[in-house]
Amino acid sequence: MAILEARNIVKTYKRNDEIITVLDKVNFSIDEGDFVFIVGPRGQGKTTLVNVLSGLDKPDSGLIIFENDTLTDKDEEYLAKIRREKMGLIFQDVNLIPSLTAVENVEAPLYPSEFSDKEIREKSLQLLEKLGMKYRAEHFPTELSDGERRAVAIARALINDPKMVFADEPTAGLDEEWEKKVVELLRKYNSEKRAAIIFITAKNELVKKFSKSGDKIFEIKNGKLVRRSG
Repeated sequence: MAILEARNIVKTYKRNDEIITVLDKVNFSIDEGDFVFIVGPRGQGKTTLVNVLSGLDKPDSGLIIFENDTLTDKDEEYLAKIRREKMGLIFQDVNLIPSLTAVENVEAPLYPSEFSDKEIREKSLQLLEKLGMKYRAEHFPTELSDGERRAVAIARALINDPKMVFADEPTAGLDEEWEKKVVELLRKYNSEKRAAIIFITAKNELVKKFSKSGDKIFEIKNGKLVRRSG
């Protein structure tokens, strides 16, 4: 069953007097439980695609359909609710709140919530423990390594048990050990929760190393999204 569809998505930007087509009639469909790689050189529209699919940005034309609900005609309040309750976004720039500890950053999306403070703290610590990060729970972002900050950002994205996870270059700048940890965590979440994962990367070698039979692999170039074999 399709959880997310893009139909004839077009997105352009104006640069001086020139119109730049970033997404050119993009069509694709993602089912529940899919693990999807989207690979392409930097500057080819990968982040723009994530922003449009998640409702952070509007396409010029076309439709985004999430769980049989058209998102492209919804207002920002509705889209923010969908993202908060059903989507997880992992940004290349981790965007942690510097004044909050690791565990407080993970907890942030759960407020306001029907859960008690104790329940929220327990859930956040459990997620950090899965990442091997529980011992860093009370540290601030400036006290963490790049890999540790990325792990906290991933935990924050998964705290709401999202059905759809957008991971925009989640391993950028990480060493091989942390790269493997990040992919394995997303694989585990994908398997356990049957959540759809979109993994954005500029690294073809990463896709070759970590893709598995059954994955969907797309390449984006010059605004076109093309499916390719693994």
